[in-house]
Amino acid sequence: CILVKIKDVKTLVPTDILEEDIQPLERIPTDPESIVVIMKWLQHLVDKLGKNNLPDVLGYYVDIGWISDDVRLDLMNYSKGITEIPNQTSPPSSQLPTRDHVQSLLFIQKLKGVQLDDRFLNKIEREMEKIVKSLEGYPLK
Repeated sequence: CILVKIKDVKTLVPTDILEEDIQPLERIPTDPESIVVIMKWLQHLVDKLGKNNLPDVLGYYVDIGWISDDVRLDLMNYSKGITEIPNQTSPPSSQLPTRDHVQSLLFIQKLKGVQLDDRFLNKIEREMEKIVKSLEGYPLK
């Protein structure tokens, strides 16, 4: 019988992906570059989820501490200017894949003024690939 102690188990996602704790985005910057980032992010979310599911995903980001509730309300106001273009090949889903949530985190970091270099982005991509590969053999319940 081999005993495995908790300290010997490595997590799938290392905690050092981000060097600092994620603090929520407390306010939306109003400079032109930030407004463009906001509109691109919201268009990305609307394309993936549809406008009806946008409040749910933004609420989720509040729940996990990525954005404040004030930011969520501001984003909902900005989303009024986003047009939903129906995609005939794949209709919007009510769920986002992990990759799209990571994309949202990158948009949020950009709005906070955090510059993410290519090494950071490549590290996230490699870690996501490891997680996907490690889960491939597990049946879904």
